[in-house]
Amino acid sequence: MRTPLSAIIGLSKLAHDKKDDREKVDEYVCKIQSSGEQMLSLVNNVLELSRIESTKNSINYTPIDINKCIRDSLEILKRKINDKTISFISDVTHPYVYGDAIKLAQILNNLVNNAIKYTRPNDIITVSLKETNGKDMFSKYIICVEDTGIGMSNETKKNAFELCNKYDSVEKGLGLPIVKMLVHQMNGEIYLESELSKGSKFTVILPMQITDKFEIEKQQADNNEKLDKIKNKYILLAEDNQLDTEFITKYLDSLGIKVFHAQNGRDAVNIYTKNYQQIGIILMDLKMPVLDGFSACSEIRKLPFDNAKNVPIIAVTAHISDDDITHMSASGINTYINKPIDCNQLKQVILDYMNRDI
Repeated sequence: MRTPLSAIIGLSKLAHDKKDDREKVDEYVCKIQSSGEQMLSLVNNVLELSRIESTKNSINYTPIDINKCIRDSLEILKRKINDKTISFISDVTHPYVYGDAIKLAQILNNLVNNAIKYTRPNDIITVSLKETNGKDMFSKYIICVEDTGIGMSNETKKNAFELCNKYDSVEKGLGLPIVKMLVHQMNGEIYLESELSKGSKFTVILPMQITDKFEIEKQQADNNEKLDKIKNKYILLAEDNQLDTEFITKYLDSLGIKVFHAQNGRDAVNIYTKNYQQIGIILMDLKMPVLDGFSACSEIRKLPFDNAKNVPIIAVTAHISDDDITHMSASGINTYINKPIDCNQLKQVILDYMNRDI
Protein backbone atom coordinates (compact mmCIF):
# COMPACT_ATOMS: atom_id res chain seq x y z
CA MET A 1 0.00 0.00 0.00
CA ARG A 2 2.99 2.31 0.48
CA THR A 3 3.49 2.60 -3.29
CA PRO A 4 0.17 4.30 -4.21
CA LEU A 5 0.15 6.21 -0.92
CA SER A 6 3.63 7.62 -1.62
CA ALA A 7 2.49 8.60 -5.10
CA ILE A 8 -0.56 10.42 -3.69
CA ILE A 9 1.55 12.35 -1.16
CA GLY A 10 4.29 13.18 -3.65
CA LEU A 11 1.96 14.21 -6.45
CA SER A 12 -0.10 16.34 -4.06
CA LYS A 13 3.04 18.26 -3.13
CA LEU A 14 3.96 18.71 -6.80
CA ALA A 15 0.44 19.96 -7.57
CA HIS A 16 0.69 22.45 -4.70
CA ASP A 17 4.10 23.68 -5.91
CA LYS A 18 2.76 24.10 -9.47
CA LYS A 19 -0.62 25.57 -8.52
CA ASP A 20 -0.23 28.35 -11.10
CA ASP A 21 0.35 25.85 -13.93
CA ARG A 22 -3.13 24.56 -14.71
CA GLU A 23 -1.95 21.95 -17.20
CA LYS A 24 0.53 20.43 -14.74
CA VAL A 25 -2.01 20.47 -11.90
CA ASP A 26 -4.54 18.63 -14.08
CA GLU A 27 -1.89 16.04 -14.94
CA TYR A 28 -1.01 15.51 -11.28
CA VAL A 29 -4.67 15.30 -10.25
CA CYS A 30 -5.31 12.56 -12.83
CA LYS A 31 -2.36 10.61 -11.48
CA ILE A 32 -3.52 11.17 -7.89
CA GLN A 33 -6.96 9.82 -8.82
CA SER A 34 -5.40 6.76 -10.44
CA SER A 35 -3.22 6.11 -7.38
CA GLY A 36 -6.21 6.64 -5.11
CA GLU A 37 -8.23 4.07 -7.05
CA GLN A 38 -5.33 1.60 -6.76
CA MET A 39 -5.13 2.30 -3.02
CA LEU A 40 -8.89 1.78 -2.63
CA SER A 41 -8.67 -1.52 -4.52
CA LEU A 42 -5.91 -2.74 -2.20
CA VAL A 43 -7.80 -1.65 0.92
CA ASN A 44 -10.99 -3.31 -0.33
CA ASN A 45 -9.08 -6.53 -0.98
CA VAL A 46 -7.43 -6.53 2.45
CA LEU A 47 -10.80 -5.94 4.13
CA GLU A 48 -12.44 -8.61 1.99
CA LEU A 49 -9.76 -11.13 2.90
CA SER A 50 -10.16 -10.30 6.57
CA ARG A 51 -13.94 -10.64 6.33
CA ILE A 52 -13.78 -13.98 4.50
CA GLU A 53 -11.20 -15.41 6.89
CA SER A 54 -12.76 -14.21 10.15
CA THR A 55 -16.47 -14.83 9.46
CA LYS A 56 -18.59 -17.58 8.02
CA ASN A 57 -19.84 -15.07 5.43
CA SER A 58 -22.82 -17.03 4.11
CA ILE A 59 -23.75 -17.01 0.44
CA ASN A 60 -26.88 -15.02 -0.47
CA TYR A 61 -28.60 -17.23 -3.06
CA THR A 62 -31.28 -15.43 -5.07
CA PRO A 63 -32.70 -15.91 -8.58
CA ILE A 64 -30.31 -14.33 -11.11
CA ASP A 65 -29.75 -14.21 -14.85
CA ILE A 66 -26.13 -15.36 -15.02
CA ASN A 67 -25.67 -13.96 -18.54
CA LYS A 68 -26.85 -10.52 -17.40
CA CYS A 69 -24.64 -10.59 -14.29
CA ILE A 70 -21.56 -11.22 -16.41
CA ARG A 71 -22.51 -8.67 -19.08
CA ASP A 72 -23.18 -5.97 -16.46
CA SER A 73 -19.80 -6.57 -14.82
CA LEU A 74 -17.99 -6.47 -18.15
CA GLU A 75 -19.69 -3.22 -19.20
CA ILE A 76 -18.24 -1.51 -16.12
CA LEU A 77 -14.79 -2.97 -16.73
CA LYS A 78 -14.80 -1.97 -20.41
CA ARG A 79 -15.06 1.70 -19.41
CA LYS A 80 -11.59 1.45 -17.84
CA ILE A 81 -9.77 0.51 -21.02
CA ASN A 82 -9.58 1.65 -24.63
CA ASP A 83 -6.55 -0.26 -25.93
CA LYS A 84 -7.81 -3.84 -25.45
CA THR A 85 -10.84 -5.87 -26.48
CA ILE A 86 -13.06 -7.71 -23.99
CA SER A 87 -15.54 -10.13 -25.54
CA PHE A 88 -18.18 -12.36 -24.00
CA ILE A 89 -19.33 -15.70 -25.42
CA SER A 90 -22.20 -17.59 -23.83
CA ASP A 91 -23.44 -21.10 -24.49
CA VAL A 92 -25.96 -21.96 -21.78
CA THR A 93 -29.32 -23.68 -21.93
CA HIS A 94 -30.49 -22.48 -18.51
CA PRO A 95 -29.33 -18.87 -17.82
CA TYR A 96 -31.67 -18.44 -14.84
CA VAL A 97 -30.14 -19.86 -11.66
CA TYR A 98 -29.94 -19.37 -7.91
CA GLY A 99 -26.66 -17.60 -7.20
CA ASP A 100 -24.96 -14.77 -5.33
CA ALA A 101 -24.75 -11.93 -7.85
CA ILE A 102 -22.42 -9.82 -5.71
CA LYS A 103 -19.87 -12.57 -5.16
CA LEU A 104 -20.10 -13.66 -8.79
CA ALA A 105 -19.29 -10.09 -9.80
CA GLN A 106 -16.35 -10.04 -7.36
CA ILE A 107 -14.91 -13.19 -8.90
CA LEU A 108 -15.31 -11.86 -12.44
CA ASN A 109 -14.01 -8.38 -11.63
CA ASN A 110 -10.85 -9.74 -10.02
CA LEU A 111 -10.12 -12.17 -12.86
CA VAL A 112 -10.76 -9.63 -15.63
CA ASN A 113 -8.83 -6.89 -13.81
CA ASN A 114 -5.95 -9.35 -13.53
CA ALA A 115 -6.16 -9.96 -17.29
CA ILE A 116 -6.25 -6.21 -17.98
CA LYS A 117 -3.18 -5.69 -15.81
CA TYR A 118 -1.09 -8.35 -17.55
CA THR A 119 -2.02 -7.70 -21.16
CA ARG A 120 -0.49 -5.34 -23.69
CA PRO A 121 -2.20 -2.83 -25.99
CA ASN A 122 -4.29 -4.61 -28.64
CA ASP A 123 -4.30 -7.88 -26.67
CA ILE A 124 -7.61 -9.74 -26.47
CA ILE A 125 -9.50 -10.77 -23.32
CA THR A 126 -12.25 -13.35 -23.76
CA VAL A 127 -14.84 -14.29 -21.15
CA SER A 128 -16.87 -17.40 -21.91
CA LEU A 129 -19.70 -19.18 -20.14
CA LYS A 130 -20.70 -22.80 -20.71
CA GLU A 131 -23.11 -25.16 -19.00
CA THR A 132 -22.53 -28.86 -18.48
CA ASN A 133 -25.38 -31.34 -18.46
CA GLY A 134 -26.89 -31.28 -15.00
CA LYS A 135 -29.30 -33.43 -13.08
CA ASP A 136 -32.11 -32.86 -10.60
CA MET A 137 -32.35 -29.17 -11.57
CA PHE A 138 -28.64 -28.55 -10.98
CA SER A 139 -25.95 -27.71 -13.53
CA LYS A 140 -22.28 -26.83 -13.47
CA TYR A 141 -21.45 -23.46 -15.03
CA ILE A 142 -17.96 -23.02 -16.45
CA ILE A 143 -16.64 -19.44 -16.58
CA CYS A 144 -13.36 -18.93 -18.44
CA VAL A 145 -11.35 -15.71 -18.49
CA GLU A 146 -8.64 -16.00 -21.14
CA ASP A 147 -6.15 -13.44 -22.41
CA THR A 148 -3.34 -13.16 -24.95
CA GLY A 149 -1.08 -11.29 -22.52
CA ILE A 150 2.37 -11.82 -21.02
CA GLY A 151 1.51 -15.09 -19.26
CA MET A 152 3.19 -16.63 -16.20
CA SER A 153 6.15 -18.83 -15.46
CA ASN A 154 5.62 -22.27 -13.91
CA GLU A 155 6.89 -20.98 -10.56
CA THR A 156 4.51 -18.02 -10.58
CA LYS A 157 1.57 -20.27 -11.49
CA LYS A 158 2.22 -22.48 -8.47
CA ASN A 159 1.90 -19.48 -6.14
CA ALA A 160 -0.75 -17.46 -7.95
CA PHE A 161 -3.56 -18.14 -5.48
CA GLU A 162 -1.44 -18.16 -2.32
CA LEU A 163 -1.06 -15.46 0.33
CA CYS A 164 2.18 -14.28 1.93
CA ASN A 165 4.69 -15.60 -0.54
CA LYS A 166 7.61 -13.96 -2.28
CA TYR A 167 5.55 -13.24 -5.39
CA ASP A 168 3.11 -11.02 -3.49
CA SER A 169 3.48 -7.35 -4.40
CA VAL A 170 1.45 -4.26 -5.07
CA GLU A 171 1.40 -5.28 -8.73
CA LYS A 172 -0.04 -8.71 -8.03
CA GLY A 173 -2.42 -7.58 -5.33
CA LEU A 174 -4.79 -9.87 -3.48
CA GLY A 175 -7.39 -10.47 -6.19
CA LEU A 176 -6.53 -14.09 -6.99
CA PRO A 177 -6.45 -15.35 -3.37
CA ILE A 178 -9.84 -13.67 -2.86
CA VAL A 179 -11.19 -15.36 -6.01
CA LYS A 180 -10.05 -18.76 -4.74
CA MET A 181 -11.74 -18.21 -1.36
CA LEU A 182 -15.01 -17.04 -2.94
CA VAL A 183 -15.08 -19.94 -5.43
CA HIS A 184 -14.57 -22.44 -2.61
CA GLN A 185 -17.31 -20.75 -0.56
CA MET A 186 -19.65 -21.37 -3.50
CA ASN A 187 -18.59 -25.05 -3.59
CA GLY A 188 -16.75 -24.48 -6.84
CA GLU A 189 -13.35 -25.15 -8.35
CA ILE A 190 -10.79 -22.92 -10.06
CA TYR A 191 -7.93 -23.81 -12.42
CA LEU A 192 -5.14 -21.85 -14.07
CA GLU A 193 -3.36 -22.46 -17.34
CA SER A 194 -0.62 -20.08 -18.47
CA GLU A 195 2.53 -19.85 -20.56
CA LEU A 196 5.03 -17.03 -20.79
CA SER A 197 4.33 -14.67 -23.71
CA LYS A 198 1.22 -16.65 -24.67
CA GLY A 199 -1.32 -15.53 -22.11
CA SER A 200 -3.33 -17.01 -19.25
CA LYS A 201 -6.62 -18.83 -18.82
CA PHE A 202 -8.60 -19.03 -15.57
CA THR A 203 -11.42 -21.57 -15.41
CA VAL A 204 -14.06 -21.36 -12.66
CA ILE A 205 -16.60 -24.18 -12.25
CA LEU A 206 -19.65 -23.39 -10.11
CA PRO A 207 -22.57 -25.71 -9.31
CA MET A 208 -25.89 -23.84 -9.42
CA GLN A 209 -29.55 -24.67 -9.03
CA ILE A 210 -31.62 -23.96 -12.13
CA THR A 211 -34.69 -21.73 -11.94
CA ASP A 212 -36.69 -19.82 -14.58
CA LYS A 213 -37.38 -16.30 -15.80
CA PHE A 214 -40.59 -16.15 -13.80
CA GLU A 215 -38.61 -16.26 -10.53
CA ILE A 216 -36.41 -13.37 -11.72
CA GLU A 217 -39.45 -11.28 -12.63
CA LYS A 218 -41.17 -12.18 -9.38
CA GLN A 219 -38.12 -11.12 -7.36
CA GLN A 220 -37.91 -7.80 -9.23
CA ALA A 221 -41.61 -7.18 -8.66
CA ASP A 222 -41.22 -8.02 -4.96
CA ASN A 223 -38.27 -5.62 -4.65
CA ASN A 224 -40.18 -2.83 -6.40
CA GLU A 225 -43.12 -3.40 -4.06
CA LYS A 226 -40.81 -3.32 -1.04
CA LEU A 227 -39.19 -0.09 -2.26
CA ASP A 228 -42.61 1.52 -2.65
CA LYS A 229 -43.49 0.56 0.92
CA ILE A 230 -40.40 2.14 2.48
CA LYS A 231 -40.59 5.47 0.64
CA ASN A 232 -40.86 8.47 2.99
CA LYS A 233 -39.92 6.35 6.00
CA TYR A 234 -37.01 7.23 8.24
CA ILE A 235 -33.60 5.74 8.90
CA LEU A 236 -31.34 6.83 11.73
CA LEU A 237 -27.78 7.13 10.41
CA ALA A 238 -25.13 7.33 13.14
CA GLU A 239 -21.90 8.28 11.35
CA ASP A 240 -19.16 10.76 12.24
CA ASN A 241 -17.40 10.75 8.85
CA GLN A 242 -18.71 13.64 6.76
CA LEU A 243 -18.04 12.07 3.35
CA ASP A 244 -19.62 8.74 4.32
CA THR A 245 -22.61 10.63 5.72
CA GLU A 246 -23.06 12.61 2.51
CA PHE A 247 -22.77 9.53 0.30
CA ILE A 248 -25.16 7.35 2.34
CA THR A 249 -27.68 10.17 2.79
CA LYS A 250 -27.80 10.92 -0.93
CA TYR A 251 -28.19 7.25 -1.79
CA LEU A 252 -31.02 6.81 0.73
CA ASP A 253 -32.65 9.94 -0.67
CA SER A 254 -32.54 8.32 -4.15
CA LEU A 255 -34.57 5.45 -2.68
CA GLY A 256 -37.10 7.89 -1.23
CA ILE A 257 -35.94 7.33 2.37
CA LYS A 258 -35.61 10.18 4.87
CA VAL A 259 -32.68 10.37 7.28
CA PHE A 260 -32.10 11.42 10.87
CA HIS A 261 -28.35 11.97 11.24
CA ALA A 262 -26.34 11.51 14.45
CA GLN A 263 -22.65 12.48 14.62
CA ASN A 264 -21.86 10.21 17.56
CA GLY A 265 -23.34 7.43 19.65
CA ARG A 266 -24.77 9.73 22.31
CA ASP A 267 -26.62 11.78 19.68
CA ALA A 268 -27.91 8.52 18.17
CA VAL A 269 -29.48 7.43 21.48
CA ASN A 270 -31.03 10.87 22.01
CA ILE A 271 -32.40 11.16 18.47
CA TYR A 272 -33.85 7.66 18.58
CA THR A 273 -35.47 8.34 21.97
CA LYS A 274 -37.25 11.41 20.57
CA ASN A 275 -38.24 9.90 17.20
CA TYR A 276 -38.51 6.15 17.81
CA GLN A 277 -42.03 5.89 16.39
CA GLN A 278 -40.82 7.09 12.97
CA ILE A 279 -37.50 5.25 12.67
CA GLY A 280 -37.66 1.91 10.85
CA ILE A 281 -33.99 1.00 10.85
CA ILE A 282 -30.70 2.17 12.39
CA LEU A 283 -27.38 2.29 10.52
CA MET A 284 -24.71 2.46 13.22
CA ASP A 285 -21.02 3.18 12.70
CA LEU A 286 -19.11 1.26 15.38
CA LYS A 287 -16.18 3.66 15.82
CA MET A 288 -17.51 7.05 16.92
CA PRO A 289 -16.59 9.73 19.48
CA VAL A 290 -18.41 10.44 22.76
CA LEU A 291 -20.16 7.05 22.72
CA ASP A 292 -19.14 4.17 20.42
CA GLY A 293 -21.61 2.22 18.32
CA PHE A 294 -21.64 -0.89 20.53
CA SER A 295 -22.53 1.13 23.64
CA ALA A 296 -25.12 3.20 21.79
CA CYS A 297 -26.86 0.03 20.56
CA SER A 298 -26.89 -1.43 24.07
CA GLU A 299 -28.50 1.74 25.44
CA ILE A 300 -31.12 1.80 22.66
CA ARG A 301 -32.08 -1.83 23.34
CA LYS A 302 -32.65 -0.96 27.02
CA LEU A 303 -35.02 1.94 26.32
CA PRO A 304 -38.50 1.41 27.83
CA PHE A 305 -40.61 0.95 24.68
CA ASP A 306 -41.24 -2.01 22.38
CA ASN A 307 -39.80 -0.41 19.23
CA ALA A 308 -36.39 -0.20 20.88
CA LYS A 309 -36.30 -3.95 21.36
CA ASN A 310 -37.34 -4.73 17.77
CA VAL A 311 -35.90 -1.98 15.54
CA PRO A 312 -33.31 -3.49 13.16
CA ILE A 313 -29.80 -2.20 13.89
CA ILE A 314 -27.22 -2.60 11.12
CA ALA A 315 -23.57 -2.01 11.96
CA VAL A 316 -21.52 -0.11 9.38
CA THR A 317 -17.83 -0.85 9.76
CA ALA A 318 -14.52 -0.84 7.91
CA HIS A 319 -13.28 -3.97 9.66
CA ILE A 320 -14.86 -6.89 11.46
CA SER A 321 -13.29 -9.54 13.66
CA ASP A 322 -14.52 -12.55 15.66
CA ASP A 323 -14.49 -10.43 18.83
CA ASP A 324 -16.53 -7.72 17.08
CA ILE A 325 -19.13 -10.28 15.99
CA THR A 326 -19.49 -11.51 19.57
CA HIS A 327 -19.69 -7.91 20.79
CA MET A 328 -22.32 -7.04 18.15
CA SER A 329 -24.53 -9.91 19.24
CA ALA A 330 -24.27 -8.86 22.88
CA SER A 331 -25.09 -5.25 21.93
CA GLY A 332 -28.27 -6.21 20.07
CA ILE A 333 -26.95 -5.57 16.53
CA ASN A 334 -28.76 -7.61 13.86
CA THR A 335 -26.11 -7.71 11.12
CA TYR A 336 -23.42 -5.57 9.49
CA ILE A 337 -22.25 -4.16 6.17
CA ASN A 338 -18.70 -3.22 5.24
CA LYS A 339 -17.12 0.06 4.28
CA PRO A 340 -16.64 1.20 1.58
CA ILE A 341 -20.40 0.85 1.21
CA ASP A 342 -21.70 -1.30 -1.66
CA CYS A 343 -24.99 0.29 -2.77
CA ASN A 344 -26.55 -3.02 -3.82
CA GLN A 345 -25.71 -4.59 -0.47
CA LEU A 346 -27.05 -1.57 1.43
CA LYS A 347 -30.30 -1.61 -0.54
CA GLN A 348 -30.75 -5.36 0.00
CA VAL A 349 -30.19 -5.00 3.75
CA ILE A 350 -32.74 -2.19 3.89
CA LEU A 351 -35.28 -4.22 1.90
CA ASP A 352 -34.72 -7.28 4.11
CA TYR A 353 -34.99 -5.47 7.45
CA MET A 354 -37.04 -2.34 6.91
CA ASN A 355 -39.96 -3.66 4.87
CA ARG A 356 -42.45 -3.68 7.69
CA ASP A 357 -45.16 -1.50 9.17
CA ILE A 358 -43.79 1.03 11.66
